[in-house]
Amino acid sequence: MRVLIVRLSSLGDVILVSSVLSPLKRAGIDVDLLTYAPFGELFKGDDRVSQIIEVTKERFKNLSAIRELAGELSGYSFVFDLHATLKTRLLTKFLPFQVYTYRKHSLLRRLMTVFKPLKSKWLFVPELYAQP
Repeated sequence: MRVLIVRLSSLGDVILVSSVLSPLKRAGIDVDLLTYAPFGELFKGDDRVSQIIEVTKERFKNLSAIRELAGELSGYSFVFDLHATLKTRLLTKFLPFQVYTYRKHSLLRRLMTVFKPLKSKWLFVPELYAQP
């Protein structure tokens, strides 16, 4: 089985992708990562990642560029969209694979910035990445 993980930016969030790599590798799943250049450098030499697909922001400049990128992605059993932004949601709409999208809990995250005591009780990102 081969899966694609999509997490374009930012540096810290791309690093958090590593939390899902080991469980997938242990399950015998080949993992490819789609991210912005130069963040793919973080995973070069990491045996948990079969292929690193680095793209530039130009690949998301318009709908036809996104569709073209989607056409270049093939052979996956499913896709994990861990970025869950408009551009990655558009990309996944053009993919013929089953897509699992990370739920960001945006409202709760914003409330936690106001009400600091709530922080870290519910939003531990590596655990959220692992939720179905």
